[in-house]
Amino acid sequence: MILSGLTMATSVSIAQADSVRFDSYLLFADYSHLWKLLVTYLLFFLPFFLGALAIGIIFTKHINKIGTLYFANMLGSGIGGVLAVFLMWIFFPQKLPAIIAAIAFLAGIIIVPKEQRTGFTIIITTTVAVLSFFYISPARLTISEYKSLSKTLNLPHSKVILKESSPYGLIEIVSTPSLRYAPGLSIKYPGIISVENAAFNNGEWIGSLISIEKESLDYLLYTTQNVTYAIKERKNVLICF
Repeated sequence: MILSGLTMATSVSIAQADSVRFDSYLLFADYSHLWKLLVTYLLFFLPFFLGALAIGIIFTKHINKIGTLYFANMLGSGIGGVLAVFLMWIFFPQKLPAIIAAIAFLAGIIIVPKEQRTGFTIIITTTVAVLSFFYISPARLTISEYKSLSKTLNLPHSKVILKESSPYGLIEIVSTPSLRYAPGLSIKYPGIISVENAAFNNGEWIGSLISIEKESLDYLLYTTQNVTYAIKERKNVLICF
């Protein structure tokens, strides 16, 4: 269990290294990413294997209590799932591996008999140091260069001004003076629309943010989205006649 927690924290950092990190957009264009994908699978296999090995040993050794132990295992899995969702509201994705690894690490310490804890001193000390390091200096999660966020950040003077973590994804607000976004806008619109901020979820475009204080929403009357409202108004006029 201690090793499972240790590999939880380290596997993410290794998987984000340039020599290992794969880009799903390039899987069928650059075949080297297929090997990187396989290595990534093996990296994330380790914590699951070590954790399952510890649980399997307990089940095998205490077969006479398998009902109680299996119930405890399922109950703990359910609580862990709820706890993971709760943690997503508090911590950013890059810090979560160290937090979750600490839970497995504490479970490993509890399992070790008191008379054997002295022999585990080096392992425990090393694990605490590693988990502390990855919490203070977490791995930088690199998104694909083909995602909308990466393309927007390539614009001049673009920067992320706000980040919010949640189970629904990592919300990021980007400020950029170079962004232009008005889909379906008629060429007859006489004004100028400047979009300074845009919202992204896990690197994918959500929409533009226009300040009502600075801009008028009259431009919406010149978009294709207004067609249905215009047709409805004309229909109501015909009914009146």
